[in-house]
Amino acid sequence: MDLGRIVGPNNEDGHRPVLVDGELLGAHGALVVIGVEHYRIHQHQVFTVSAISEGVVDDASVEVLIRVPSGYDCHIDITGTASHDAFGYIFDTPTVTADGTPLTPYNHSRNVPEGTPASVVSVFNAPTISDDGTEIFATYLPGGQKNQATGGSAAGAGEWNLHAGDYLLRFTNKGGQAATMSMTLWWYEGLEENPLDQGGG
Repeated sequence: MDLGRIVGPNNEDGHRPVLVDGELLGAHGALVVIGVEHYRIHQHQVFTVSAISEGVVDDASVEVLIRVPSGYDCHIDITGTASHDAFGYIFDTPTVTADGTPLTPYNHSRNVPEGTPASVVSVFNAPTISDDGTEIFATYLPGGQKNQATGGSAAGAGEWNLHAGDYLLRFTNKGGQAATMSMTLWWYEGLEENPLDQGGG
């Protein structure tokens, strides 16, 4: 049994948290609880990719390809922003002619060497697509049009659990003039879950 070791600075009560058998105890022996996503950051398991595209002409799109390898799941949150009105889409199983430019995933835990651990998920900018695949999500980013533009953002309806395969993200400018658009992906990875296992997360 781990009899306890101090793991942090004094809290507001002047006490220091103690780790006992892998559990973080507060000032009075109470269990400190954090969310799963926060915990995974401390475990170096959370990655992010972000990209900004300027001068996206009206009706043009920004596209990103996500590739999840066999045997893994990707638990991902997707956010897009645009300086003018835009539509956002997620497609399952697109037909990919060329992957595009690889984007580097960065670990949210900055106290580990870069690439340790490395993300198993690959992300590519501006892929060449011959068929979109199945549209599984569509949204509207209300950024305004022309002189009334105020900028807008949209998220992909919470966390998506992407199984092995290819997924296409597309944000299309509908603001009537050139726009600045961005896309942010935030995810953690795990071994592929049994779809019949209702206890999975």
